[in-house]
Amino acid sequence: MMKQPLHNQEAESYERYRQSAAPRTEDEAQAFGAYAAIHAGLRNRPLPDFDANELAKRMTDAATLKSRTDDSFSPFRAAWHRILPYASAASIAVCLFVLAMQFLSMRQNGIASASYQFHNSAAEIDPSFFWKMRLQSGSQVTVPPQADAQIAMTDGSTLRAAAGAQFSIRFGGERRIRFDRGSLWVQAAKDRKHPLIVSTPLADVIVTGTSFRIEVIP
Repeated sequence: MMKQPLHNQEAESYERYRQSAAPRTEDEAQAFGAYAAIHAGLRNRPLPDFDANELAKRMTDAATLKSRTDDSFSPFRAAWHRILPYASAASIAVCLFVLAMQFLSMRQNGIASASYQFHNSAAEIDPSFFWKMRLQSGSQVTVPPQADAQIAMTDGSTLRAAAGAQFSIRFGGERRIRFDRGSLWVQAAKDRKHPLIVSTPLADVIVTGTSFRIEVIP
């Protein structure tokens, strides 16, 4: 005869205890005694003080507070939804204004366009916004590695600076390029009244209309 699993024996013993049956074995008598002690302990243990009405009141107050908070923010949410389309339009307008100012500033400095051409690609890529800002303000810029910079001036002159070249352009009252390092090819538009000046650390090159290449090795 196969013995019942232990958990089945325990379940059967507990059921017999609940039915107030007499223990059949000494082990079962010990089990009945343990069940009685557990039940006695639970009966003698005081229950915690619990006020259902107080709990219900707290839950109601919390729900009311949340509703009031939502209602207090409702006007702000509604106002935000009304303002959001105008804010988006204003952001777009600001971006267009900055781009327009950038274009006008470049034109005022005599720069018609600027682009990169990387050595492993024939496509021309627009330089970064900050690179253009420095270029148009007359500050020194550096051509990134593995690329050439091509710049067209409003007077018809063109520049091609090799990778790593450092230069600045000022085409206000005069046509002047400050070239500090690298290789630069220049095609100067003819203008006898306003010669193009390329300043280097060693000397100035002054032309009125020609093509030439200049290298500055630090």
